[in-house]
Amino acid sequence: MGWFNKTYKTIKIEKKENYIIFSLNRPKVFNRINLQMITELAAALKDAQEQKIRGAILTGLGSDFSLGLDFEEIETQLQDPTAYFQKLYEPLTQVLLTIRSMPAPFIAVVRGRVQGLGLSLALCCDFILSEVETVFSSPNINLGMIPLGGLHYFLDRLIGPQKSHEVLFTGKLIGARQAMEMGMISGLIDETQLLQEAKNLAIYFSNGPTQAIGHSKRLIEVSLTRTLKEHLEEEKKACLELVLTKDFKEGIHSLISEDTKSGFSGE
Repeated sequence: MGWFNKTYKTIKIEKKENYIIFSLNRPKVFNRINLQMITELAAALKDAQEQKIRGAILTGLGSDFSLGLDFEEIETQLQDPTAYFQKLYEPLTQVLLTIRSMPAPFIAVVRGRVQGLGLSLALCCDFILSEVETVFSSPNINLGMIPLGGLHYFLDRLIGPQKSHEVLFTGKLIGARQAMEMGMISGLIDETQLLQEAKNLAIYFSNGPTQAIGHSKRLIEVSLTRTLKEHLEEEKKACLELVLTKDFKEGIHSLISEDTKSGFSGE
């Protein structure tokens, strides 16, 4: 049995050519994220990382991408909430770091409500494709709690400090068009075409130069925490590794061939 055929209770895994679809699968509770779901997602992502997949889609089954944390589960843990959140953070950290570190591009496909920790999972991905009626929010402030899952980190990088304050301090609903204008999401697509457009993008990436994409992901990730000199050193290391790859050599040969056909000599 392949790893992608493993049985999970709270997520669904589908292997499609060279990419994988990861679906949050608790639609009856609007894909609220409990400890079991984040633990299963961490395990599935670890397996996918070992298989060196070349593209991935993250979505949610049912009407909503995710309403965030499962507060009914949290309510049962109020005798010792510290122990619960310590257990939660281990697989949660693994999920976020795996998505960000894998060379394969991750495409979040969102519809309905994208809330709290669900918003963190979506923003962790490299692209977010949204249906036009989707709404985004971080209501944690109304519970006297900060948003979890790196939401401060992701929002600040995408939309800047002032807009992040607006989203995080008020808990207000952000419509898909406003989210697009703010730079929170990558594209707005009609609901009937949403998943297919994501699949087309995943196929495009799965047929692309995964190593080069992976290096670009890493360089973008560290760019805000390093000086230009440090960044250029990392960039040089990546360059010297990539010029030895089959993808690079084939790309050069193809480019030269196309230039020859078009009559461009480069002089």
